[in-house]
Amino acid sequence: MDSGRTDIPDISALSAELNFNEETHVYTLGGKDLISVTQLLEKQKISPSYSAVKPELLKKSAMKGKVIHKEIEEYNKTGEIGFTPECQAYADYVEGMKLHCIASECMVYTDYYAGTFDQLLETEDGELIIADNKTTSLIHRESVSWQLSLYAYAYWVMTGIEIKHGQVFWFRKDGTLEVQDIVLKDRQEVEDLISADKRGEIYKSPYPVEVAKIAYMESLKARKDELEAQVKEINSEIETYQDEFIKAMVESGHESFDTGYAKFTVIHSKAAVRFDNKKFKEDHPDEYQKYFVPGEAKKDALRITLRK
Repeated sequence: MDSGRTDIPDISALSAELNFNEETHVYTLGGKDLISVTQLLEKQKISPSYSAVKPELLKKSAMKGKVIHKEIEEYNKTGEIGFTPECQAYADYVEGMKLHCIASECMVYTDYYAGTFDQLLETEDGELIIADNKTTSLIHRESVSWQLSLYAYAYWVMTGIEIKHGQVFWFRKDGTLEVQDIVLKDRQEVEDLISADKRGEIYKSPYPVEVAKIAYMESLKARKDELEAQVKEINSEIETYQDEFIKAMVESGHESFDTGYAKFTVIHSKAAVRFDNKKFKEDHPDEYQKYFVPGEAKKDALRITLRK
């Protein structure tokens, strides 16, 4: 992973004294335990909450994410593409954009916290990009911004080199990739957050109320999308379970049975019959108007239009 720049140090060598216990998720430097970036974001209530998601689903997603991360790390270090479509999509993007990976799955630290970033990329122009790979159903951009900013800050502390650009590689469930640019926090804001955490306080952004309101509305939308995604996933599980239940009942020849506390009956589907309101209005406009009764006003709705 030789860089085109001559000022890029070997970050792995610089972090050689930092130890990480994967089981306890604790970073240790010179006998001193450091808070992890993940823990810091949780303490500051910046990380999204997954408390509503079933543990087995979280475990399944985590296992998939671990495989994808490992394959991308291997590709970054050796150029070998793994068997997942996510790794292939990542390789296609990096090669297409002529990005060069300087470091992959590397630890960085300050005297207060430590973390492991997914990859540090270099453009043809020598610009550095700190990047993170996500396999979650949604991207919480504010959380990712802080995560990458903390990595970038620690990298600056260790090397004196400033990273100005962030990106998230978002792998959807179907294996497709969307790359989003992430605006990093400035150095002072990162230092203010660290100072607040040292005092045992929640960091409060100094930005104007208008910006805070926008951030709040974006967080509400992110939460709404997250819940809708969870509902969709749960409904899909329910439908799969129901289909298996019906199949078992039909194959056993017991399409109806009573357990005492509940009765189970297979209801075979039939073609739906509906009244063609539009055609009736066209063919009998006078009759339609005679029986047309205005309904009550509906509750206010929210329309969200996403823009690139």
